[in-house]
Amino acid sequence: PVLLGLNVLGVAGATASLLELVSALGRAPTGMWSRRLQVATLVCAPITAVLPQMTGAILASCAILLVSSMTRAIQAARLDRDSRVVARAFLVLAVCLLADLVKELFSLPIPDNLPLAGFTVLFLAAARSLNDRFERDHEASRHDVLTGLRNRRSFLEAWEEALQRSRRSAKPLSLVLCDLDHFKRINDTLGHAGGDAALRAVAQAIRRSLRAQDVV
Repeated sequence: PVLLGLNVLGVAGATASLLELVSALGRAPTGMWSRRLQVATLVCAPITAVLPQMTGAILASCAILLVSSMTRAIQAARLDRDSRVVARAFLVLAVCLLADLVKELFSLPIPDNLPLAGFTVLFLAAARSLNDRFERDHEASRHDVLTGLRNRRSFLEAWEEALQRSRRSAKPLSLVLCDLDHFKRINDTLGHAGGDAALRAVAQAIRRSLRAQDVV
């Protein structure tokens, strides 16, 4: 009974975690009813060690959470590559679960532990996609959207590192400040779109004229 309770708790934890991963990737908060079902499933799962007759109800709740996660993943697949990767992994899991069901019904020579393999593929895909999303968001938060150059926060970090290297090596450090003359005239005559184009052109020209280790 204890092993049964732990097994059901593991399934409940896996399905609840999947819903959170998919919600994070899709940038959509978990709904109130899904949240309540998550909590109820996780709280009631250990009780199956004492009341095995509740196992079917808990596994049915896990199935609902899994279907909800799959639906969210498929809906989010239209938005970006990360969500499409997770949606494909869900399809792998669905095939593994279906094959395991066919094996149980018809006693076919299908390998064991297919559901475990499917869940492993899904968790690895979701974790990788979430990590890639975090890295891109982190990188985007350090650069100016218009010009692609470092923003103030990123520049100050790079400046502190360069200053420390200069002090350790006793080598000089150069800091160049530049200003665009008559920039207001560009905005007044060409509009803000023209001003944006000028800023992008200047940023690109500066980048092309510097070494790889220089920071703009």
